[in-house]
Parts: sequence; C-alpha cells; structure tokens
Amino acid sequence: MNIKELRAKTGLSQKEFGARLGLTSQSITKFEAGGKVTDTVKKLIRYEFSQHLPEEERLYPVEGEHGKEQISADERRTATKVDSPEEIEKERERYEDQVAKLAEEFHRIANQYEDHIEELKRDKEDLRNDKKILQQYIENLSTKPGGNQQTA
Repeated sequence: MNIKELRAKTGLSQKEFGARLGLTSQSITKFEAGGKVTDTVKKLIRYEFSQHLPEEERLYPVEGEHGKEQISADERRTATKVDSPEEIEKERERYEDQVAKLAEEFHRIANQYEDHIEELKRDKEDLRNDKKILQQYIENLSTKPGGNQQTA
C-alpha cells in the first residue's frame, strides 16, 4: 500500500490525511518516506479510504459476533460463497486424502524412530561388552608378573 499515491488520489494534504486517521502530519511524512506502517494504521487506511483502494485491499463493514466488524474482500467472498454438495464432497475427499497421507508419514517416521532406538540399544550393549573386555584386559595387565602391580 503506497500511502503517498493514495493521499494524492484523495487530494488531501498530509495534515488532512492524517487527521482523518487520527494521526499527525509527521506520521504521514514518515510513512511516505518508507517508514514501517503498522497493521493498525493499514486497517484504518483500508477502512477510511476504501473507495480509493482496489477491491482486494478494501474493508467492508459486517455484523459480527462482537458487533460491527470490518472484513477484507477475500473474507467477504468466502463468507458469501455457498458450495454445492459436489464441491463439499470433493473437499471432504481432499481432506481425507491429506489425513491418510499424514497418517502414513507419521507411521513411517515412528518406525524410523523405533529402528533408531533399537540400534541405540544394540550400541549400548556393545559398549557394555567393550567395557568388560577392557576391564579384564587392564586386570590381566596388572596381575601379570613384571606388570605394574598396585600395592596396598
């Protein structure tokens, strides 16, 4: 959303444009110079100057569960669109396919983890065996004649 172009379309000065939004002319100057425009300011602009914006950027007033609300053109199209039974069935089938694919992927990953856990258990047992062998080797070295025997 280019604020400078929009303001030019409206024919308003920075002060007048800002006043309609409850902002100062300095804020408008900052936005026009490339400063970050917050989502709240964007929403104010979309509502206040909707007649000067492309349809996809406009906000439309509707009666919501919390009173009057503003919705975008996309939300408006979605809210007013009624699907045919065939479209609903196709959508249900797509969701079922997605769920089936996700379940397959979940089971594949779960099996990989189980295999990895089993491999880690085998590695742990191998390390225990290696430790025993090393302990026996060290014990044999220390008890051999001429070896480094420890004295008590």
